[in-house]
Amino acid sequence: MLKGVDIAILGLGGALAALWMALYAVGRGHAGMFKPLRGRGYPLRELYFVGYAAMGLLRYGYKSRRARRSRHAFEALYGQRYAEYYVRVTYAQCVTEALTAAVLAAVLYGLSGDAAAALVVLALGGAGWYGCATAPDRQLSRRAEEMRRDFGEVITKLALLTNTGMILREAWEETANTGQACLYAEMRRAVEDMRNGASETDA
Repeated sequence: MLKGVDIAILGLGGALAALWMALYAVGRGHAGMFKPLRGRGYPLRELYFVGYAAMGLLRYGYKSRRARRSRHAFEALYGQRYAEYYVRVTYAQCVTEALTAAVLAAVLYGLSGDAAAALVVLALGGAGWYGCATAPDRQLSRRAEEMRRDFGEVITKLALLTNTGMILREAWEETANTGQACLYAEMRRAVEDMRNGASETDA
């Protein structure tokens, strides 16, 4: 015989499952938005439109302190053009993973009656939320560390080339093509910006 708490949990689980399916139906038109995502950092990317639909339903404006911080990190990582996209991806990922974990926990509890297993699934969902919410900061820290590692080498190359009579712009381009690490990639991006008309200072 079901206890009151069991009925409450199953009712909540049913409501969450219905919400998940409704968001799936509403958001599937945005599935193409997440197709470019690659890598282990996006494990449920085929379903992120569920979370994206939820954020749309809430009319979330992506203006919170966390959103601004993520936007700043993504601007440094991918450039201003793609920052807003990755902010929305991050929120869609967090909501999708947390909501899916909550539905799975309720289903697991309903099938097995094992509260401990359901709590483990919920905890994994919470960890997933925290992981994707803080991912931009971690990515930025790793990138900064990579750039710091190559900084001394880049400065030495620039100094040697300018001492041979090259102007800084030419030395910059020459140096940018001597490595594949992220600092060199950023230098090549600056070269591309200069070729497209940006000033050296802006680039």
